[in-house]
Amino acid sequence: MNPKRHNVPRWEIGDRTRAKVADFEALENKLCLLSARFQGEREEYDQYFGPEDRKMIVRIRNRDGVSFLTFKSLSQSTEVCAWQEWETKIEDADALEKILSNGLKRLVEIRKKRKTYALNDFEINLDRIQDLGNFIEVELISENIPEAKKRLEKFLKELEISEERVVREGYVQLMMKNRD
Repeated sequence: MNPKRHNVPRWEIGDRTRAKVADFEALENKLCLLSARFQGEREEYDQYFGPEDRKMIVRIRNRDGVSFLTFKSLSQSTEVCAWQEWETKIEDADALEKILSNGLKRLVEIRKKRKTYALNDFEINLDRIQDLGNFIEVELISENIPEAKKRLEKFLKELEISEERVVREGYVQLMMKNRD
């Protein structure tokens, strides 16, 4: 886990960071040619909660038997869609789920198998999401959202990911659409 994420705010670029992937093997070969470092593989089970307007969401994540609580709120920037995020380890995910269910709506559950790579200051995740498909998610932690967005776009082009494959919605939105 990236130590920058634990208990500190970070900006997650929510626009043009995900794309549908048809061939993970070819993409992994490209990442290898770019000297991306394999960081590991894991399974994650996420439960998302939030109010109807979804201006904030709360996630309980189980990653390899360890649980985390994440709070996400929309950024104040109107230039792009970004989330400010705080995360902390929790001891009793079941109890927290019951607490959250009493005041927030359960939005979705997401199960994924994730391979993570690092290249410079990019985190690259190859995600196989149950009932949704295969995606690449590229993340750049930055407070300069417009500059980060440009760098993300350039990196996706380097990976030869076409504009048609770019997904504008996050996994929560995609899963909600898929469910309806």
